[in-house]
Amino acid sequence: NDVHIIANYLLGLPDDTLETMQSTMAQAQEANFEWLNVYCAAPMPGSRLFADTPAGRLPARWSDYGQFAPGFRPLPTRALPGQDVLAFRDRAFQEYFSRPAYLNMIAAKFGPDARAHILGMLKTEVKRNVRRNRDD
Repeated sequence: NDVHIIANYLLGLPDDTLETMQSTMAQAQEANFEWLNVYCAAPMPGSRLFADTPAGRLPARWSDYGQFAPGFRPLPTRALPGQDVLAFRDRAFQEYFSRPAYLNMIAAKFGPDARAHILGMLKTEVKRNVRRNRDD
């Protein structure tokens, strides 16, 4: 099959709960895409979320808008603090790419070097500044 899919998933929208995020990731794992980007909902400039977010909840620095920046701070949902959404996202990323079904598919399609590259990627820890605010 010459079609390879890069899927983009978004976690932490206002109505998300732990259960809905788990269901979302279960669907992604079932699809077993060749690549998966997993993002947290965040108030990006120009978006509706940005317009609806109180100024005190917006990132203090431009660099903190980056999903992998140490100071990245996703919005909370109605059910979860933002830091819980972020911790779920980071675990979900590791779980997706470390599954035998995924690694075997990558090796079959792209060879053992690609599989080894994924395993090496998983050893890289994303540094996070853990902050909890009353309204997170």
